[in-house]
Formats: sequence, C-alpha cells, structure tokens
Amino acid sequence: MAVTVVTENIAAQLDLLVDLHRSFRYAAIDTEFPGFIQSTPPYASEEDRYADVKYNVDKMKLIQLGITLFDENGSTPWQGCCWQFNFSDFDPLVHPSSPKSLELLRRSGHDLEGNQRNGINGDKWSNVLRNKLFDRRYDSVYVTFHGLYDVAYVIMLITGGAPLPPTLRGVYSCSEASFRCIIRHQVYSKVLRWIKRKRIWPDEPCTRTGSGTRWEPSSSGIRQSIN
Repeated sequence: MAVTVVTENIAAQLDLLVDLHRSFRYAAIDTEFPGFIQSTPPYASEEDRYADVKYNVDKMKLIQLGITLFDENGSTPWQGCCWQFNFSDFDPLVHPSSPKSLELLRRSGHDLEGNQRNGINGDKWSNVLRNKLFDRRYDSVYVTFHGLYDVAYVIMLITGGAPLPPTLRGVYSCSEASFRCIIRHQVYSKVLRWIKRKRIWPDEPCTRTGSGTRWEPSSSGIRQSIN
C-alpha cells in the first residue's frame, strides 16, 4: 500500500524510512513533474540533451517524489509498499507546465490543489530530505525511472531549488556527492540480475567516478512501476 506523505506526517515517515534503509539498501525513485516546456530532438548530443533538461527543471517545480525500498533479493518491507512525497511548491495557475501532462496527472489521481494546501514545502524540508534520504553513509543503490530527469529534480530538491549546474559534468559531480550508485531502470528483471551479479550488465554503457559506478543517465528513461 502506498503511503501518502504530506506536511502532517513527513517527520514520522522519514524516520521510518531511515530505519528501514538499514535492511533495504536499494531505493527505486520516481519523480512527477509538470511535463516538458522544451523538447529534445531524438538524436541530440548528451550536452544538448542536458541543456534541455536544465532548461525544463530550472523553470518548473517538482510535484511528487516516489520511493520504494527493496533488498538484494527484490523483497520490499511489505507488499506494495512505497512512499509518495507530495510537494506544495507547484501552482498550476502560475508556474510553467505542459497542459497535456497536467491533464494526465489529474486523471492519474493527483490533487494539485490539495498539494498546495497540505503538501511539503520543498525549500523548507530540503536539508532534512537530503540527510534522511540521499546521504552516502547509507551506502544505497538508487534505481531511476526518468533517468537524468529524476536525478536533476532530486538535486534541485536537496539544494533548496538552486539552478542546476551549467554542464552535465557538474551534475555528475553533484550526484556523486549524494548518491553512491545510480542505475536507470529499463526492465525490472535486469535490475534484479544486476543486483545479484553486483555489476552493470555488459550491454549498457557505464562510467566510473570515485568509489561508485554509475549508469549514465538519459532523459529517455522508461517509466514503469516497480511494484
């Protein structure tokens, strides 16, 4: 069962996540945001692709952060468990967005106006979220759905809404400071095989920086439920 996290219960749920993280060191993360206001050509270079990511993320607001914990066997703390952190920062009447994306979000059950009333102030909670969810001392492995967009929105969240670094290399440096390892999700069975083998599958590109191996993020990540 999904846990809806708002201002009223965020402190208790973060404490629970910290306790569970000791036994479930893998974390699947997914972000919901108001679409894209600048699209990327299919065969854009990595730097051009990142320029579009930066343009979109810098101008928009995070709506929801989803987190699911699991262990090396793919088991979760309880069946269907995940946490959905809903943020109050996005105002559909004021902030840039894609009308089609907002329509899809509303049809999926997102109460954007309710988030404004009861949701989490991202700037106020950014330091706590960074320390509780994205700290290297947990030695966690993070699996993303939107690839670079997930990473970019998390960086924006834990830096209090600061603009993203001007280059892709800068984002890698920021992510290295918070994430031990990031993998972009394609097919859940592949992720499980990666976990069991403790290495990146050979048909995918990877980079190695510092002590962590990181699957190179891409804005073309496939969004799929881990449950």
